[in-house]
Amino acid sequence: MLKSLATIAGLSLAVAAGTAAADEIQPHQFKVLGTWSSLSQYKNYEAPFWTETLSANTDGQMSGEIVSISVMGLKGYETLNLLQNGVFDMGNMVVAYVTGSTPEMEGIDLAGVATDMASARANADAYRDVINARLAEQNLIMLAHYPFGRQFVFCQDEFDGLAGLKGRKIRTSSATHADFLSGAGVTNVTIAFGEVVPAIQNGVVDCAVTGAIPAYDASWHEVINYVGELPINMGMAGLYANLSKWQSLDEASRAALAEQISNWEDATWTNYVTEENEGLACLTGDDAGCSKGDAVDMTLIPMTEADSAQARDILQSHVFPGWLERCGDADCASPWNATIGAANGLSIQ
Repeated sequence: MLKSLATIAGLSLAVAAGTAAADEIQPHQFKVLGTWSSLSQYKNYEAPFWTETLSANTDGQMSGEIVSISVMGLKGYETLNLLQNGVFDMGNMVVAYVTGSTPEMEGIDLAGVATDMASARANADAYRDVINARLAEQNLIMLAHYPFGRQFVFCQDEFDGLAGLKGRKIRTSSATHADFLSGAGVTNVTIAFGEVVPAIQNGVVDCAVTGAIPAYDASWHEVINYVGELPINMGMAGLYANLSKWQSLDEASRAALAEQISNWEDATWTNYVTEENEGLACLTGDDAGCSKGDAVDMTLIPMTEADSAQARDILQSHVFPGWLERCGDADCASPWNATIGAANGLSIQ
């Protein structure tokens, strides 16, 4: 039976009635590693929490000194190792970037499972303890999860839904993306996010996968004309901590921090849904719905019933088998079937 988060962490993230008084909280400044400094998640959610919100809500007793992987010259894959080694106390990173030694984590956001934010959050809530049971073995804990947004396929040339991607070269950013698009007959190409525009210009790739807001912020519209409405997955991210550091906090401080993180998680999910919808509006010519700048004229390829049916077939034929292969001897299927699978009427055989 999986350990509960309370057992793993010494305190559940579910906050007990009442809030620790400020005079009971011990002063703490946490060393925090954030994601990419140019993206909305860092600018609007990660950095403000540690530098403003946490201090304001604890009468200045707790705060964080956050630095992005961009400033550090990191790729993101190093995040959990840096937490394990105590270089940072807390760290934010997209799940797909930190699953190398813990493939069970991929289960929170497998391609082809969730197509909307509400389902994605319910799945993540259900699966959190599965992840933490595994992370505890590495002296780590996931304190929160949040979305980097639905991951769409963007192409230079028009395509007819999911089936129309067959034969194209597509930049993917995770193993589960690659599994899914391989099932659609795509050639997967791995390149850095910042290299997508020149790669499109030079014919290295025909299409690329990312979220609406990153695509708009990175000016993909300069070389890309079409975006598919079918989301591959949600680009789930997590806030992780060194477990020893977390457990070493006095009870009042840990309770206060847990409450603030829980509130931050709720707000991030709620606000990002609105922000992502604005990203799509900015990409597809909706000036009234775009406050980020000038709306551009990408064409949205509608999601069809045929797309949904093909996606479910690919989930069974390519996504599940690819994940289980990466899991090796680990039993990934049973806990997934009992949580996300049960909630979505799916089963890994």
